[in-house]
Amino acid sequence: MLWDPSGAPRQALWIGGGQWAGKSTVARILAFRHGITAYRRHQLGTLTRAGAPPRGVSDPERAQRNRIARDRLVAEDAVRAATALGMPVVEIDGSLGAEGIADIVAEHFSPYLGNA
Repeated sequence: MLWDPSGAPRQALWIGGGQWAGKSTVARILAFRHGITAYRRHQLGTLTRAGAPPRGVSDPERAQRNRIARDRLVAEDAVRAATALGMPVVEIDGSLGAEGIADIVAEHFSPYLGNA
């Protein structure tokens, strides 16, 4: 896998999704398999919010439930918008693992990955 944090990708394949969905993991797998560069827009350290209990609230359990419910609504809206635009959606439920999801994403991007 190549890593070029200062490079400007002229042609990019974008993988979107919610926090902890495995976007970076799938991107690294594809980069390794196909000899392409993986660019990361975020750093893992900035994503601690998803697993950390809320602080500074009177009812942390309720706050966490509310956050999960909100995240679910945002995800449902993203799926609706992507579907309306004819974009593929892969729902992550943990049953396939990172390699299985990478296979699905590679199939979608196969015209662009070639035999690299």
